Amino acid sequence: MLAYLGSRLRCVVVLSSVLFVVPVRGEMIEWSYIGDPGNAADVTDFGAVPYAFKIGTFEVTSKEYSVFLNAVAEDDVHGLYSPGMSWSNENVWG
Repeated sequence: MLAYLGSRLRCVVVLSSVLFVVPVRGEMIEWSYIGDPGNAADVTDFGAVPYAFKIGTFEVTSKEYSVFLNAVAEDDVHGLYSPGMSWSNENVWG
């Protein structure tokens, strides 16, 4: 549910969901609980999810995500970083 747009990662906001707050070394991340497993897909055939999940409520910039990764994944024991997330100026559109 994350889409790359310019230099920002955008998160879907669901207004009717419950918010969760998780501390990350002084920062607070609000989470929206998405709890309609087996929901029908929209007209684009996207959106059907067979399980409940949490997603960030607000937009997260690449810089903010980098700070988060550096704070919690120094050794990356949770596998939070993927080489596919790296980019250079040649990958920027527009």
